[in-house]
Amino acid sequence: MVTLPRALGLLVGATLLAFSAPAFGDAEVGSEAPGLTPLRIQSPVVLDGLANEAFWADAPALEGFEVFEPKTGIAPRFGARGKIAYDREAITIYVEVDVPSKDLFLPMAARDSSPAPDSVMVWLDTQGLGRRAYAFSVSAAGVLFDGLRQADVAHASGYDRSWDSLFDAAVHRGSERWSVEMRIPFMSLRFEPTDHRWGLHVFASSWKHQQKMTWARIDRDVQNRVGQAAPLLLPEEREPGRDLELLPSVTLSWFETQDDGRPACEFGSEPGSFTVCGAGLDYGLGMKWAVSPGVSLDLVLNPDFSQVEADPAQLTVNNRFALYLEERRPFFLEGKDVYKTPLNLFYTRSIAAPDTALKLTKAGGAVRYGLLYARDAAPPDSVQDDGFSVSERERAEDYYATTSVARVQWDLSKRSNVGFIFLDRGLLRPNKGLYVEGAPRDASNQVLGLDGQSFITPQFKAKVGAY
Repeated sequence: MVTLPRALGLLVGATLLAFSAPAFGDAEVGSEAPGLTPLRIQSPVVLDGLANEAFWADAPALEGFEVFEPKTGIAPRFGARGKIAYDREAITIYVEVDVPSKDLFLPMAARDSSPAPDSVMVWLDTQGLGRRAYAFSVSAAGVLFDGLRQADVAHASGYDRSWDSLFDAAVHRGSERWSVEMRIPFMSLRFEPTDHRWGLHVFASSWKHQQKMTWARIDRDVQNRVGQAAPLLLPEEREPGRDLELLPSVTLSWFETQDDGRPACEFGSEPGSFTVCGAGLDYGLGMKWAVSPGVSLDLVLNPDFSQVEADPAQLTVNNRFALYLEERRPFFLEGKDVYKTPLNLFYTRSIAAPDTALKLTKAGGAVRYGLLYARDAAPPDSVQDDGFSVSERERAEDYYATTSVARVQWDLSKRSNVGFIFLDRGLLRPNKGLYVEGAPRDASNQVLGLDGQSFITPQFKAKVGAY
């Protein structure tokens, strides 16, 4: 048996001291920012970029926008205001920006490209803890953007774009101003129905005036902008999301070779596929079950990830380090931040072609956890240990890898948390034709660790991890 790493026993990792933005700021979300309760409505909203419905007259106003980029305390060159309402299924936000259509920068762009310089953006912290926010942006050209904003990301472009939602919007451009109506379904968000206090940020940007406005006041000396959101109170009933989602996939194919013509009419089968007379049928199933509003169960059997966005090319100039590829596959995105550790121990892209995977995730609240098991039918070669490399082995196609991960995080207070992680990875070669496990491991690796972080000031935090 080959072990990775080669040293036996427990591997104790480095202790890290990092100076960056705190995840929660000095106080709870909205401690000093203005807050509001949106209007509860019953009538449907027609998305046309205009607040023409009668209920908008009674909706609370989003007023008092002020400049925070390029710096605070300067006179605004344009104005912005808005209104907010919600029903059982979604929250709707209307914002108008005093920039005429002739002064707008309206480039063609794909969905989820970088937020445009003329745009409106909304952050929703559905836990009200200042740890993470859902970001939704609409450009003056109507281009949609969504992603996750983590509290410990200081730079302005720090969004996780791999997260996608089902929100919609409409834009109207006029001679004096442009406006947008944005409808964000609750089914796209993770939250506990008993949590009525959320965090809200609303931003408006202008390319011509080179300014960005914010509704909730932002202290630029505190890099955690999520924690400076204004309180949004949602006291009445909301629908937290779908209970069950099934994603079946079926792929049909047929082939013949140029030299030999049609293949022999043989039949073959294995989990996830059938072949007969050169024709193939591949089938798969994905399932997501909302066990509770904050807990989800994901299951995939022979998943089809062919529609996932391709990875951008990377240059392998420094071969001492493996390439790092962003995770874009839907199964691995749910609760991705729960598995983060100071040393980034768990790299989901090392699971190359899972034919079976199961994941239970609780991503919100003071206690968060993730349990994951995956069976990889085509494990990639290891850059560090030949024991985990199968490409040069005889009958390499018979090998598979298993990965098991258990991760728990506890919030000890608003300023500190601790975490535990266990990882187990094995390389196996079962008897030919068997799908169940039972063969001895050719290689194995286990990691056990503790980590934590404590926020010292609004600008500094300490991280520690032992593995």
